[in-house]
Amino acid sequence: MAIRNKIIVFIIVVLIVLGIGFGGKSYMNKEEEEDKVIGTYRKNEEKIVVDVIKTYEDVKEITFTMVQENNMTGYTHYAFTLNGDEGYSYLFSKNEMYGNESVVNPDMKKRESELNGDQISKELKQVKVSYGGWDS
Repeated sequence: MAIRNKIIVFIIVVLIVLGIGFGGKSYMNKEEEEDKVIGTYRKNEEKIVVDVIKTYEDVKEITFTMVQENNMTGYTHYAFTLNGDEGYSYLFSKNEMYGNESVVNPDMKKRESELNGDQISKELKQVKVSYGGWDS
């Protein structure tokens, strides 16, 4: 009987170790997938910031307020405030900017000329950006 009990205890210990190992692996895979999604959100938000700076003058603050994925259409919707005004949003399809759906404040003046890379970098340094918090 003593040998049989030792074998049963050994089998139970092995099963517990295997269960913990597979559970931990599954958890880590889920975490990696979430990190990829959050990184994608952040990259898309950075694209939006650059596009907003290229489009509008006097951009002082951009605050991302929402991201929403539609699994049926494959679109991802990003909403944000611009200089404290709500109603700005962009749509992405497969991580490519699809369109600007903003209801623009009539006081926001559009740029009359294109910015070059150095001008965009200079403008970026002057804009306060609050990303969606997906990475916190």
